[in-house]
Amino acid sequence: MHPIDATETVARFADRVTKQLARNIESTIVLTAGSVSGAPSCTLTATAFCDEETTARAALAPLAACRAPSTSRFENQATPFESLYQTIGEAYPERHRYLADAMWSDAPAAEVLAAIQEHVARAPSARSHVLCALLALMPLPDGALSMAARLYVASYAVWSDPAHDVANADWHRSVTGALTPSATGYYVGESDVIGDAARARRSFAPAARARLADVRRAYDPAGLFHTVLDE
Repeated sequence: MHPIDATETVARFADRVTKQLARNIESTIVLTAGSVSGAPSCTLTATAFCDEETTARAALAPLAACRAPSTSRFENQATPFESLYQTIGEAYPERHRYLADAMWSDAPAAEVLAAIQEHVARAPSARSHVLCALLALMPLPDGALSMAARLYVASYAVWSDPAHDVANADWHRSVTGALTPSATGYYVGESDVIGDAARARRSFAPAARARLADVRRAYDPAGLFHTVLDE
């Protein structure tokens, strides 16, 4: 975990190093408005999905070279799936209000995150955050969810008081607006495809979208079921 001012340094390092990692390593950078210290933070996390601890340690070794100023550091922690679920549950608690948007980008992580660093630092809710997954992509020739890129960037406004709806909605809109120039596409499961039809179209590779439309015409010629293909 690093001060949010170190975001660009951390992202440059992650961009370089994660390209060398195996595909069984999941690497993310999370910018959070509030952290355990109460201050905005930038956290670089990598999880190795391996059968042996020694293999996992070797796979994660390149990440130890990050020398950005840190507020806390944990290495080679045993991580059963239950702890991953717990971490996700803590980030997205029940009985809260949410706005989410998710895009794909091939821009450098440092460039993408630098555009929103100050937005995150000024978030009205300490729970709000932006997650950037750095991916080792595999070909998806037959995938319906066929849009993909080097980065998966998801922004989340998370708050509990309805009285703060407007402030959090305005904040989330400012973040998504700052991210838009870097977007090569969107993830249909966490984007506002109703409010912005372009997001629906850009959630599929053109050829895959055309194939899905063909399938729909064959099995639902009257358009009985509404889908994002209607957007």
